[in-house]
Amino acid sequence: ALLRALILQKSSLLGITVGLSMIATVTVATCLGAILPIICEKLGFDPAVVSGPLITTVVDISSLLIYFGIATQLMEFG
Repeated sequence: ALLRALILQKSSLLGITVGLSMIATVTVATCLGAILPIICEKLGFDPAVVSGPLITTVVDISSLLIYFGIATQLMEFG
């Protein structure tokens, strides 16, 4: 994604933003996917039923926040 943004958009700032966002999003999604079922089980909910919609929603929201956060920080420097 970083190389594609660099080649197609010819913007190193966009390429860095996309690349960093993808790395951070995958890391956060993996951690949430591992932790949320454990939390649901501790709270007495069936992790199999709750995990799908809950993980998807939380990962979507966090992905947007990560992308816009990284873009905002890089815009200040660029």
